[in-house]
Amino acid sequence: MAKDDKSPPPRAALDLSDLDASTPAPVPKDPASVAAIKQASDQAGFPSRDPAPKRPRAKRVRTRPKTGRTYPFNTKIKPETYDKICELADTATETEGRVVSMAEIIERAVHSLDVNRGPLR
Repeated sequence: MAKDDKSPPPRAALDLSDLDASTPAPVPKDPASVAAIKQASDQAGFPSRDPAPKRPRAKRVRTRPKTGRTYPFNTKIKPETYDKICELADTATETEGRVVSMAEIIERAVHSLDVNRGPLR
C-alpha cells in the first residue's frame, strides 16, 4: 500500500462460531427467591414494576363537527400571506362565534374570486 493512499485499513473478522443461534432456555424462577427480592425492594423504597390494572377505555367523543375536507393541500406561501390568512380566520372566528379554519378562509377566497372575476379559463 502506498503512503499517499487514503483507503481505510481492512476490517477485522469476527468469529461468532461459539454463539448458539437457538433461543436461550428460560431461567426458572423460585417463588421463594421472587418473594425475597420483592420484600427487599419494598424495604429499599423501590417502586413495584407490576403492570397497572387495566381500566376500560372511555369511548372518544368527537368534539368538532366533520368538515368534509379530505384532500391534503401543502404549499409554500409568503409569511405575510400566512399572517393574513390567520388574521382573517381569527376575525371570522370571533365574529361568527365558532371556529373558522384556515381551510375555510381559503375556500371563501376562492369562491369570492369565482363570483367577482368569473372562473379562470
